[in-house]
Amino acid sequence: LRDTPSPVIHLKPDFPRHVGRIIQHCLQKEPSRRYQSARDVYNELTELKREVETESAEEQPRVPPPRRLAGLRAVAAVVVGGVLLVWLLVRLGRQETTEPTTPATASQVTRVTFSRGLERDPTWSPDGRFLAYSIEKEGNLDIMALSLGGEQPIPVVDHPADDAQPAWSPDGERIAFVSARDQGGRLGPATGFGILSQLMLTTGGDLYLAPAFGGAAVKLARDAYYPTWSPDGNWIAFQASGVGQWDIWKVASTGGRPERLTDDVHDDHQPAWSPDGRWIAFASLASRIFPKAPGGWSLRVLSADGTKSTTLRLERAWILQPAWSPEGRFVYFSSNKGGTVNVWRTPFSPCGPELEEPQPFTVGSGSDVDVSVSPATGALAFSTLRQEANIWELDVDSRETRQITFETTLEDTPDLSPDGESLVVVSDRSGSFAVWTFDRAGTARIRLGPVSGPVGGARWSPDGSEVVYNRFFEDGHFELVRQRPGSLEVERLGLSGSSVRWSRDGRRLAFTRADKLYSYNLRDGSFERLAPETEAIETSPTWSPDGEWIVYNIERRLGDRDLARIPAGGGEPEPLLVGPAEDSHPDWSPVDANLLLFLRDHKNIFLLNLATGEERQLTSYESAYITLDYPAWSPDGTRIYYSVTEKTGDIFITGK
Repeated sequence: LRDTPSPVIHLKPDFPRHVGRIIQHCLQKEPSRRYQSARDVYNELTELKREVETESAEEQPRVPPPRRLAGLRAVAAVVVGGVLLVWLLVRLGRQETTEPTTPATASQVTRVTFSRGLERDPTWSPDGRFLAYSIEKEGNLDIMALSLGGEQPIPVVDHPADDAQPAWSPDGERIAFVSARDQGGRLGPATGFGILSQLMLTTGGDLYLAPAFGGAAVKLARDAYYPTWSPDGNWIAFQASGVGQWDIWKVASTGGRPERLTDDVHDDHQPAWSPDGRWIAFASLASRIFPKAPGGWSLRVLSADGTKSTTLRLERAWILQPAWSPEGRFVYFSSNKGGTVNVWRTPFSPCGPELEEPQPFTVGSGSDVDVSVSPATGALAFSTLRQEANIWELDVDSRETRQITFETTLEDTPDLSPDGESLVVVSDRSGSFAVWTFDRAGTARIRLGPVSGPVGGARWSPDGSEVVYNRFFEDGHFELVRQRPGSLEVERLGLSGSSVRWSRDGRRLAFTRADKLYSYNLRDGSFERLAPETEAIETSPTWSPDGEWIVYNIERRLGDRDLARIPAGGGEPEPLLVGPAEDSHPDWSPVDANLLLFLRDHKNIFLLNLATGEERQLTSYESAYITLDYPAWSPDGTRIYYSVTEKTGDIFITGK
């Protein structure tokens, strides 16, 4: 409580330094810098044990010196003891059930795909002998089938457009899947959900049906995603956003008119049909289109005829893609409730929420998603996704690009200082998201943001003396703040908000509050609503060089974003870009009042000439799993800074 503990190695010089580092981490005075659970310690010790065993095996043929060998033995002994102790602590705190609830360890998990790129969306064949999955190759997503007997994967759906999200039929003869072949060729991410958007593809696709091992595909439904079969093979349920928010629908597997199953003020997504055919489980989030809806994520279950529903779980954390155990007693799902996105399991009762807390089924640092359970064996398949976001620079005239950061972490929302020397960036390089400054060479310099908790994108003031951003405080408030780089002092503005931008004269802020557009006067602390009240979502404001206008995103349906212009003093919005594409994240040129940059489908950067309406494309990214975000001008209007997020992933399987 009073003094900083001496490092273990100072007290006992021959103590293994790796274990000493773990102990030192446990003894950090600041709680947020310690391991957050015994599970984290378990993971660290297990990984160290694996490294030591591997190193020892590699050293054996060369017969290491006695002192080195003794050190390795000491590490192994300490780690084995530590792993056993943590396992006992975790085990004693867990209620026993009739089925195992221990998280899958490395020895229980088998990696079955090995491409350097992205492989995800596994689905089991009914007999448990094959996995179908999607793979990115040659710039698009295709669907392959893998025999678990060891043969090479074979193509199921091979088309120049993106094909993904396969679901194997109960008779093993067909595969339902999502394709972008009639909507421009590329599937797009969900929009408006931050990092979660990168884990789901919910734009640009239609539902198709094809023979399981190759053949002509037929379309079943438009704008439909994440199919799941009824056990008798007669119906396919899916998610669609045809009425403003995501809902669960179903369509006959022989074709016909889709039938809507959910109709409320929630975004319902990723359905899973129960083994007995009576229920459909799905994830749900209070819709952003209807601000009065109760907030939070939930795991819900609906009767197959749509007449009854119940909520299994209510969470503050994400809930993704449920899947049923073969006998229907448990529901698996992905969630970040433990910090990282892992697979969890909860008992199912049609009567409502269980008192028993969900148990983690996987542990690890990746995002474990796309859960599929074999109806024949009960084995799980899931994807582990890894995503890296780095900062890039684009020269407007030459269209040449330059990568600035080369991290395995997430670097996002770049903004260049008025003197052209420092980028302010949101990064998780220290283990939690915080605001950092980087130089233009990509070197991190100063950390501004909080030790822990969510933090939003930062923007430089016009004079370069301070930044404004939004951050979470321990008193439960998520507020806009001002801060000078290099200073620990943070000025809270007393306003919740996001997507904040300075006016050109530095006197006002435009920001989003409760999904509506506001301006804030920094002199007297007053703020006002800018646009007339509607159910639309208003985000990403940007000021004109003369400070008279604001361009922003307007979203009337989920994922359907357009650009509009409004007087800076408030009034009626004027549409600028309205169409089938998702146009977002505008930024007005600081030197040319007629030039506006924006993102199209979170895939490429465009310029819009406000005087002529002419559009100019500046980048040419195509991959479904490369996403652009948060473009911003340099102060002299010659360059654009933006983030590029690239995902890779592999498929793993585990038994019960």
